This record gives sequence, C-alpha cells and structure tokens, in this order.
Amino acid sequence: MNVIFEESGQFKVARVLSETDANYQIELSTGKRSKIKRNNVIFEFEKAPYPLTEILPKAEELGEELEASFLWEFAPQEDFKAEELAHEYYGHEPNILEKLALLIQLQAAPIYFHRRGKGQYRAAPPEILEAALAAVEKKRQQEELQAQWTNSLVNFQLPEEMAEEAKTFLTSPNKNTMAWKAFENALSRSALNVKEMLLKLGVYKNELEITLAGFLEKHFPKGYETPELPLPTLKEPPLAEVEAYSIDNDATTEIDDAFSVKHIEDETYQFGVHIAAPALAVTKDSELDLAARKRMSTIYLPGKKITMQGANLINAFSLDEGEVKPCISLYVVANLASGEIISTDSKVESIRVKENLRLSMFDDDLVTAENLNDESVELPYDFLIRPFWRLTRHLSAKRDEVRGYPESNKGLEFSFLLHGDWQDQNAEVELLPRRRDIPIDLIIGEMMIFTNVQWSGMLNDLNIPGIYRSQQFGRAKQTTHAVPHQSMGVPQYAWMTSPLRRYIDLLNQQQLICAIEHGVSAPLVAPYKPKDVDLLVVMTSFDTIIQQWRNFQDSVERFWVLRWLQQQGIEELEASVIRDDLVRLTCAPLTLLVEGLIDDYERGTIVKIKIGDINLLKLNAAARFLEFVSEPISNGLNNDKIVRCAVYGYPIAQSVSPTLHSIAAKQSDLKLQYDKVEVNPDEFADTVRQFFDDGGCGLNITIPFKLEAFKLAKDNLTPRAQAAQAVNTLWCEDGTIYGDNTDGIGLVNDIQNHGHSISGKKVLLIGAGGAARGALLPLLKAGCETLHIANRTVSKATELAEQARSLSTGNTNINSSSLEDIPGQWDIVINSSASSLEHSNLPLPEGLFAADALAYDMVYTASGSTSFLEQSKSLGAKHLLDGLGMLVGQGLESFKIWHNLDVNAAEVLSELRQTMQAEQ
Repeated sequence: MNVIFEESGQFKVARVLSETDANYQIELSTGKRSKIKRNNVIFEFEKAPYPLTEILPKAEELGEELEASFLWEFAPQEDFKAEELAHEYYGHEPNILEKLALLIQLQAAPIYFHRRGKGQYRAAPPEILEAALAAVEKKRQQEELQAQWTNSLVNFQLPEEMAEEAKTFLTSPNKNTMAWKAFENALSRSALNVKEMLLKLGVYKNELEITLAGFLEKHFPKGYETPELPLPTLKEPPLAEVEAYSIDNDATTEIDDAFSVKHIEDETYQFGVHIAAPALAVTKDSELDLAARKRMSTIYLPGKKITMQGANLINAFSLDEGEVKPCISLYVVANLASGEIISTDSKVESIRVKENLRLSMFDDDLVTAENLNDESVELPYDFLIRPFWRLTRHLSAKRDEVRGYPESNKGLEFSFLLHGDWQDQNAEVELLPRRRDIPIDLIIGEMMIFTNVQWSGMLNDLNIPGIYRSQQFGRAKQTTHAVPHQSMGVPQYAWMTSPLRRYIDLLNQQQLICAIEHGVSAPLVAPYKPKDVDLLVVMTSFDTIIQQWRNFQDSVERFWVLRWLQQQGIEELEASVIRDDLVRLTCAPLTLLVEGLIDDYERGTIVKIKIGDINLLKLNAAARFLEFVSEPISNGLNNDKIVRCAVYGYPIAQSVSPTLHSIAAKQSDLKLQYDKVEVNPDEFADTVRQFFDDGGCGLNITIPFKLEAFKLAKDNLTPRAQAAQAVNTLWCEDGTIYGDNTDGIGLVNDIQNHGHSISGKKVLLIGAGGAARGALLPLLKAGCETLHIANRTVSKATELAEQARSLSTGNTNINSSSLEDIPGQWDIVINSSASSLEHSNLPLPEGLFAADALAYDMVYTASGSTSFLEQSKSLGAKHLLDGLGMLVGQGLESFKIWHNLDVNAAEVLSELRQTMQAEQ
C-alpha cells in the first residue's frame, strides 16, 4: 500500500512498510524511512500508475488543466474533502492522480478555498472572494508600476511620482513603500550603491552636496543653524585691572581665551589667563543648556562652522576686541628665573579685551625659540609673548620630568581656506600647512593645560564633581573624579577652557563658578552633586556624538583635499610610506593606497607617485608608484626617550605580549614601556585616541576589540587588514590612526622560520572564524598550490573560500568542505578553531596527513603541546608546531611597524617559552 501525506506544508508520496492503529512505517522514494501518524495521511492507494517518484510531477501536470475559479463555481458552500470535489468534477470515481491533482490546486488557491484541516476545504464566501481578488489585482497593478519605475531608474530617469520620496532614500527611507522597493531593485540591477544612484538620478547635484546631505539630513533634519534663544539679564562682574590679548587663527569667531601679563619686580610676573564665561547665562537644565547639550560641540568644516551655541550667546560672551566681557580669570604669579609658581588666584570678573591677535600676525621665521630666548631681538608683542614663553618652558619641563620623557611636537597640521561658499563644490580651496612646534602654539597649548590642571584641582580640593580626563597605564577615559593623567604628567585634568565650543567645558565651568563664589560650601550648592547620574549621561552622550562629528569632519576634509588635487592639476607628487602600499602625501593631509609599491620600504621613506582617477563620492584616488626618492629623514631612535606601547583587550590578564615586546626591546636596545590594559568596551575608541594624543607609539589589539579597531581605522587600512576585516595593530601618523592585521603574516613567518616552505604546498585550513580570515591573504601570497577550508558549518567554510578566491591573484586552487568530508592528503594542516582550548578532538578522517606533513595549531601553551597536535601526531603528522611562534611573529611584525626594527624571532620565541614555563 502507498500513501500521500502532508509534512511541513508539502505533499509527499511513500510506500507503507508496516502499520499500527496509530502510525505508518513508510519508505520515501529517496529510500529514507520514517514513521508518520495516521491522521497526517490524506490518501491511501494500492496500485501506483507510475513509479512513486513520478506521482507528484504527473499530478502537478494534470492539475494545470484545472482552473480555481471554475472549481469554486460548483464547490459546495459547506466543508468538503478534496476527493469529494474530485468525484463531482470528474463525474466518476477519481484515480489517485486526479485526486492529487485537484488537491494540489485547492492548496494553491487560498483565495478561492479556505483550508479547514488535512485534505478539507471550504469555498470562500462571494464577498470575501471579491475583496481578495480586488486586492490581488491591486497588487498586480502595483507590481507592474513598480517594474516600470525600476526600468526608468535603471535608465537614470526619476519618475515624477517618486521625486519627493527619493529625497528620503539617503538617510531615512521607508523600506515598505513601493518607491523604495523599485529603487532597491534598480540598485541590484545596476550594481550601484545608494549614493551613486541618487547622483545619477539628479536627486543631488554633485558629490559634495550628497556628502553633506548624508550627515545633515540625519543629524539636523530641521536645519543645522543653531537657534538663538533668549539670554537672561546678568549683573556685570567687576572689571579687571589688566587688559587682555587673544591669539587665534584668522577664522576663529568664538574667542574663548585671552592673556594678560604684568611685571611685578625683577623676575617676578603676574600672568592672567581669561576664559569666556557663558556658564553665567547657561545654567544647568535651562533651555540654553539643553540646546548646547544636544549638540555637544561646534562642528568645524572647511569654510563653515556649525556652532554649539546660538550667535547671540556667542556675541555676548566671545572675548572680542575693544569690548568688556565677563570671564573666569586665572592669575599666576611666577618667578621666571626659577620657574617657581608663587601663587594662583581665580576670579569671576569682566575683562577689557585690548586686541584680538591672529597667528598670521606672527612671522614663524622671526618668532622662533632662539629669538624668544634672545632679548636683543625685537619681536611683535614681545611684552606679552616673551614672558609667557619663559613661563611655559618651565611648565613643560616639569610635566616632562613627571612623565619621564619629552613631549613630541613634530609634524605638520593643515587648515583649509575656501574661496567661495562651503556648499559649492567649485569653490577654490587652499591648504595651509603649519608646523606643530611653532612657539606661539606651544605657549597657548601649555597655558591651556596649566589652566585646566589648576581649575580641575580646585574642584577636586573642594570635593565638587566634574567631568575629568585621565590616563593611566595607557588607558584614557573620562571620569567624574580626579585621577592622574600620566602621559601629560599632571595630577588631574579636565576640559575647562573652550566653553563656547565644547559642552564638557561648559558643564565644568558651571561647577567652577560655584567653587570660586562659594568656596568650601560649594558642594552644597553646585549644579551637579557627587554621584549625579546626569554626569554619567553627559559623558556617554558626549563620546557618541563627538565620534559622529569627527567622522563627518574627516570625510569633508578628505573631499576638499581631493578637490585641491584636481584644482591644482597635480599628477605627480611625493609621499611618505606608512606601511606596505599605504602612503601619506607630504604636501596634503591624505593617505592613499599605491599600486606597484611592492618593495618593502621602511616607514618614512619618500617616494614619488602618480595620481590617477579621483572619485569624490568614494573619497578616494587611484595612485601608482613612480620611483624611490629618499630614505627616511631619521631612521634611528632617540635612546633617551621611552617609547610607549600597549595591548588593549577585555579581559587581558593572560596576555604575554608585554613579555614578548620586552624581550624584543632588550634585543634592540630600545627603551620601551609596554602595558597590558583592560579597556571598558564602551570606552575603546576614546581610549585609543587619547593614547595617541598623549604621544603613544603603537597598540596591539586583542579580543574583543579587533572589529572595533577595524572600524576606527576604516579609511587607513593595509591590504592585510582589509582582507582580514579585523585589526590587531594600530599606530598614528600626523594625527591619523592606521590599522594592520599581522596575525596571518605572523603565522606564515613562523612556519617558514621553522624550515617549512608554503610555496607549492597543499594547505588545509581548519576553521572559518576571524583567525582563519586573517590568514587567507598571507597564505595566498606565500604561494600555496591548494588552499582548502574546512569547518563544522559548511556554509561558513564556503563563504570564506569565496573570499579567498576574491583575494587570490595567482593559480591557487581554493575549495571548502565540512570537517568530515575533507578530501585527500595535505602537506600543511592549520587549526584555527578553538578545539584545543576546549581540549577536544576534531572529527578528522584517517589519512589526512601527507608524508613529512606539518600540523600547526594557532592555540599555544607553555609546553608547546595541544590536543590538536596530539591528535595530529596519532594521525601521522611528522612535524608539530603550536601557535606561540605565530604570536611572536605577529608581535614582531607590529614591533617593526612601530619602530622600524628587525628582531631575531627564534631568539624571542625561545626566551618567551622559557619564561612561560618558568611561570607555570
């Protein structure tokens, strides 16, 4: 006997092997046997007119002659069985094919027939059928119109009906609408992305407009100009006895700070730092405060500022020339001969601003450190800048003494000058380079540090909370209490000197005013009390928002550098090698990947490149290597300077990276401080930036931050990092953070250092996670003949194999399979899975290892033995290596990136393993 039954919404045909009152034991046409319940069976039949494998196809073919509308016409209004309707329709006892054909049609027409159970149906009531058919027709018309829209879009014609909605596609599309679905289909057919298609359709005029819109429409949908809110009437504070001078770049309109100096006697001077005081008007939770908190910071773009505060508030408190403005003043009495700070005093007062000085007023070739130290040389405003220069040299030296090394101020920074509207892509742009060691800049920077330290110390002494910035053991973060900032060499630090432009400074100024006015009783009346939840909310919101602002600013600046290249008609220029084929232009703040840069040049090597096609939408340019120009300006290290590096992870206690790098540093005669730092996952990006801002040299990144590091350096990645889609090595050049992935090259180097060639070999890679992905490109570049990826989940192995094919430029044969279905024998078998961490064996087939084969486990132990290596030995592997050498290899690759130094890997590996064994 045979049966037709339903399983998971599908009809199936099977032969009955045996039966009970409740069940059938069946065999499907595939040979699979199983048990089904009797009530799942729809039809039973003895003799099959065709082989069972053909029953369903034949019934479906016969059913094509049946029309659902005709069946509905004579179907009874009450519930009926399929075989009953089949009898009525055919006019005779239906055979099994006729029954099944009609059953299939009933099942396929839910509009006409409502299912009432296994094989049972009821004809839809006329009014319900009419409504359903109308809905089907409406959907058909919509699909037809959607197809028409898609065809128009593919031909870069925007249907008029879509014009308004298309403006939402960039940042806030409604993905349920017909217009979006047509647009999405057009993207798929044209292989364009959203921005490219919107430009083709003319929704945006050019690349700059769409770059700006992508940010402004998302973050400022109601407009980016800061609203002007009413200001409270304030009593003017007492007028200071001194006059102040501000020093800013030519474009600055929010003037936060100014300086004064007064000679007392001999070498004793009074110095004044005067900071604009908007917190007198912007009180906690006021309308002005909430508006500033929403933006958190002024956004700086070439030719444009999107201010945090309204123009009326900025005008009221900016320290503008010739006006009297309220301020917070820090007065410092110091002896310039010894550098002794005799006294400090803070006041809420008004200050008359004598003059707004601009950096362009000071000739950098005249106002030098040498000339500032030589009082016989006449300098502009020397009555102001010369005493401040002497004071700040003492202050800087004291910080250097605390942190143990001098601060580095080398390199260039660039500003942008637009001749035209900031939204006009055709505006002419100038790049203005400026050295970071200009004395005027050093004076301003050092006095701002000193002021922030003094005022944060005042809050701390009075037990008033604020938002502080700290750094300990390479870890930077924000806190609500005072903690030392080690890389700055100060006991505590908080932002307080930019209250017109940054919300943290404004909040801290609210606290500071209370401290100055109320002294020891200030904690009782301060706007924010100890353990105030609002402080934590502000800290978290600030980090999130500022990161979005920075990313946008970086994108717009990159756009204008590319436009500068176009406008200047520059095709050939010099660049400094960062790593592999990644370079940074010497004349502009731009990094590029360079085709043909195949020599292993040291970091800092100057090369000439040729600029090709520039893509303003993708913010990139093609570049080709032309020739070597010169060696790095300085290849050596300052042996008196301690170089700071670290490894960041969570958790991090088990990391042996500090030991590894200590051994390498000892071999290289390098003075190195290498910390392992457990970083709060919510603070990773901010902690990394602070590390580099504070002069850190390089970071290793481990679990769980490799993807976060990849995102952080997303515009400045080496090909290895791009292929691995993860970053384990970070460093900073001229304020730009770069990322690499050295895991794979560490693996390859370790295998080759142990005398095993990969070229021409058959390599089996077990696992399809991040570690395996990082190994793909180095293994392919090493020239393996075959690369086979095996994983418990086959789909992941298949996906990784596809990625490997996209990376391969040679003739490597790339395949994938499950662990159980690994074919053939292999010269090198690499385990990237976590099996050895779990002390479990893998389901590996016999005969896996070729003669003289190597088994390599990325997991490492002090003894060098792992469960995978033991299993491989039993399966015939002749050579066994654990992953400690890979760790050494990737660590030394990072070491070379940071320090331009080569170290003997075998010696480091030997000493590291001995150290680990001794600590067991």
